[in-house]
Amino acid sequence: MAGVIIVRDDPATTPAALARLTERVMLLQYVNVAGGNVGETLSQNDEVAGLSGSTLGMSPSGSGAVYLVNGQKNPTVLMQPGEWQRWRLAHASSGVNLDLVISPGCEMQLIATDGVYLTDGVPVAVTSVSLVPGSRRDILVRCASAGTFALSSSIAKVGVLHLFPTATTIVTVQVEGAPVTMEPPTSLPSLPSYMPDLRNVSATGTFVVGFDDGLVTPTWVFIVLPVIFVVLMAIHIALWYTRMLARLPALNCLCRGSVKTKAGKTQPEDPPPQNSRPTPTIEVDDTKAEDPPPQQPQPTSPSRGSILHWLLVPNLLVFGIVITVLLLTTPTDIFMVNGEAFTGETAFQHTMALGSVQEWTVDSDHPFHIHINHFQLISTGCTGDCAFGFRSGNYYDTIMYGGDPPNPPGGNSIIRFKPADYTGKVVMHCHVLAHEDRGMMAVAEIVS
Repeated sequence: MAGVIIVRDDPATTPAALARLTERVMLLQYVNVAGGNVGETLSQNDEVAGLSGSTLGMSPSGSGAVYLVNGQKNPTVLMQPGEWQRWRLAHASSGVNLDLVISPGCEMQLIATDGVYLTDGVPVAVTSVSLVPGSRRDILVRCASAGTFALSSSIAKVGVLHLFPTATTIVTVQVEGAPVTMEPPTSLPSLPSYMPDLRNVSATGTFVVGFDDGLVTPTWVFIVLPVIFVVLMAIHIALWYTRMLARLPALNCLCRGSVKTKAGKTQPEDPPPQNSRPTPTIEVDDTKAEDPPPQQPQPTSPSRGSILHWLLVPNLLVFGIVITVLLLTTPTDIFMVNGEAFTGETAFQHTMALGSVQEWTVDSDHPFHIHINHFQLISTGCTGDCAFGFRSGNYYDTIMYGGDPPNPPGGNSIIRFKPADYTGKVVMHCHVLAHEDRGMMAVAEIVS
């Protein structure tokens, strides 16, 4: 669920050429109608669409992902030939980047980023508009002649991270009616006093923001593994001891019948079996030296090799299998800011003074977003225009450096801002909400 709030300009400071333009507010939302992340199925979506009477195509070609504009798939915008309109674009999507282009015969000019007019005060002609999660862009659009045109998603920027992969029409532009002659605005409203141009101002406070992600094995695994090893060892000791007992000789008599000696002693005799003949008596001359009793077989002591074979080797084999399974199946994604997952609203990673000029280095290929204060982009690290269209000098509240092909993804951006009025907590986080929810969020503090 998302919506748009518009803070209107002061009519006294708004150029007339800008104030008279027709405005279009477009809330852009990525929807995977084939299910995916939320576990829904395509058939369930078809059923819901049928019950609601929706005409949205629920079985599009490709991955099943579409972009909706104000809840509609591919709505139509009407214009007159030669008319300039102001389109306010808000990208209310998480985890997907969008690059927009317009059909030949139409043109676009950028006038505002994330709700703030361009610092230099003049519109800039652009051939595409790139949006990361949470981005807002205000553009001027004009089509010179009548016809049907399209604002479309582009896949031309090879190597851009998490770009919407389908080139398709997002908005149909129907140009019809009497041609009009209009001049576009040549100037923009000035920025408020709390957004000064800080490009040539020295910083009085610095901070480095690094967004980190990776696979981490939970702590409980390392607690459970020693317990498993002890249990396996006990099992193997019991099996080994049972095997050793099985090797002892049976305790039974080695002879049968009674033995009567000359001294008149009678050896105990097993009871005769029924219906059997009497057992003859054997005369034994026990006046002579008796023969030594037969030696009982003694159990052999286990060798070191036997102990190693029956205890350590099987135990280590089974333990190795358990370790492998746990390490392959239990690691989870972890998302952090400066090596720390979010722990609470009072775990401040940075403290800044009201009125100070803050210079932060943002090291991330995740969309970085900060609350309370917009910031001025000082350096992008790109060789030219960044892949997502971020331009130094302009104010933003969300940036993402994805590299400018053939540059590799990732890199540093330098931002500056000056806390003016508010004191208290300031939240910074990745604007991919699933990453934020898993810990890629931190808190700074502004003090008086």
